[in-house]
Amino acid sequence: MEICGVKFTDQKQFEAVKASIHSSMIEGFKPTKESVEHIKAVLDGKMTMEQLAEFHKQNEKNMYLNQNAFSN
Repeated sequence: MEICGVKFTDQKQFEAVKASIHSSMIEGFKPTKESVEHIKAVLDGKMTMEQLAEFHKQNEKNMYLNQNAFSN
């Protein structure tokens, strides 16, 4: 079982991550290997939800800044 190159050995965890990503994709989220690894890390207890949110908040900010770099 694999999502964006991240392997899963636990069926329940795979289904939980898959459902989370599908619901987020409805909102326009585009999953990456890194984002799937982070979701998995939360489920494994290696990352807190707060750390996950902070990482993605910072990543979003950087994406916005990068988009503005090419504005006229």
